[in-house]
Amino acid sequence: AWTCVISEGVRQRLIARGFAADGVAVTGNPAFDGLFSADNQTRAQAFLAERGWQDLKPVLFAGHWEPQAHPATPVPVGQALPREIEAVLRKAVHAREDLALVVRYHPSDWTRYPRLPDEARIHFSEPPKEPIHPLILASQVVVVQTSTVGLESAVGGKPVISVENSPAAHVWFSLAQQGVSTPAATPDQLPSVLDAVLSGHGSPTDPSFRSDGQAARRVAAVVLNALSCSPCGT
Repeated sequence: AWTCVISEGVRQRLIARGFAADGVAVTGNPAFDGLFSADNQTRAQAFLAERGWQDLKPVLFAGHWEPQAHPATPVPVGQALPREIEAVLRKAVHAREDLALVVRYHPSDWTRYPRLPDEARIHFSEPPKEPIHPLILASQVVVVQTSTVGLESAVGGKPVISVENSPAAHVWFSLAQQGVSTPAATPDQLPSVLDAVLSGHGSPTDPSFRSDGQAARRVAAVVLNALSCSPCGT
């Protein structure tokens, strides 16, 4: 049996938990290959040109709804967190003339967040109308809670900031602890963390997450190899 994983770090964690070393292959994730397509690069540049943002530093906020934590648990309250993050980032754009903001909520819950009035440097993205990869490529930094958009962005070479008082980060995983992002403990810290990341002083992303758009080919090669070995029982 073969297992395909996104990075060497993930491979080593699986091996440490009992997976056979010769059965875990680092291929990358084919779902992220679009980050390296010329078409999406062109779409990203068109997105910036349509808004006159070519000389700005666009920030992409990829947010998602989180359940209300029970008061008896140590899990932070998170139901209003996405809107809080959006409000802080909107204020940051108002305070810095070189910033722009794309607000992008998860495709399964974006309608929970009514569109606020449009502004010249703030765009509310409707997922059914706009694919995510051009928005990632058009951005200089990506802000998330625990969204896989953060991982996608790191794969594509974009710096990522994760808001660490997300209930999902508390219960399941922290992108910062995985080497994907620079942490902001709370939304209030976002402006200073954003300044640091934009000036090149964020936490370095684990380089093993970087890819080249060829993950699908590598997965296909693993499958073909497994099929060719099937008579020997592997």
